[in-house]
Amino acid sequence: AVLSYASWKAISLAKDVKEGKISCNPAVVSGDDPCAYCAYQGACGFDSKLPGYEKEIKKTVDPKELQTWK
Repeated sequence: AVLSYASWKAISLAKDVKEGKISCNPAVVSGDDPCAYCAYQGACGFDSKLPGYEKEIKKTVDPKELQTWK
């Protein structure tokens, strides 16, 4: 059930990003760049070379913050 939900959520978020419903705001946590392994780079259009596109730098992720990602 969890894997099915995760797959559905990933597809749903990619669709929303592609349609411009949500912005791309990748967070670099502990030096790991999420864009390096993201399968949705073509859909999101995030380009750090363009003005206004910046990655959020975090040392850690607060577990409470994960609750907002649902």
